[in-house]
Amino acid sequence: MRGATVYALVVALATFVAYLLLLGPDALVQRFGGREAIAEHLGAFSFLGAAVVYFLCLRMTPRERPMRRLALGLLGVFFVVACGEELSWGQHALGFATPEPLRELNAQQEVNLHNLWLIDSYGADGEKKSGWQAVLLNSNRLFDLFMLGLFVVLPVLTRFGTTGRWLRRLDPPTPPARFAGVLGLNLVLTAVWELVVVDDMLHHLAVSEVREMSYGFLCLAAALWCRRESMEPGV
Repeated sequence: MRGATVYALVVALATFVAYLLLLGPDALVQRFGGREAIAEHLGAFSFLGAAVVYFLCLRMTPRERPMRRLALGLLGVFFVVACGEELSWGQHALGFATPEPLRELNAQQEVNLHNLWLIDSYGADGEKKSGWQAVLLNSNRLFDLFMLGLFVVLPVLTRFGTTGRWLRRLDPPTPPARFAGVLGLNLVLTAVWELVVVDDMLHHLAVSEVREMSYGFLCLAAALWCRRESMEPGV
């Protein structure tokens, strides 16, 4: 598991450095953590990298492991979508306009689904969602739950009792448990920065982008670990 420790340490260090950059002048924060800025692109292409690696793992996995192949394929598709959504499917790079019906439904008037009023963190009335809507109708919180499920719940359940034996038969690509610590570091830094650093929309957006960038790094690390395991004899 030493390789997993290296992956975890690299992602943890990159995450910590990224948050430190948000302590810099506003011009640096904007360039690194603003919309269509460095952190957003690093996160998006990390998701794309994770998708590519999971598809490679799928290709390496024998047909005698159908549930494993299904999980790998679903993860690959999910991270392709995550990359596309993060970059609004290339809208800003290619310069195409948002169709009018979508403009009316999208909080940022962009070509993506995660900013639809239905699942944006704010409602169409401009008020921040609260209660159950803040969790179940909030794309940011839903992605947080996905990360917790993949990096915390799945590794824990796989290790113990009847649930663990059942999950091991399903054969999911389970990230190393130590990756959960990196996810925890990211979430703690997000909370601390929101309390101590954030005093305007620029810094609030930057913290959100850095959190998602770290998610991308962690997902890429998990995919690389999966490929490493797939290449081991007898696995």
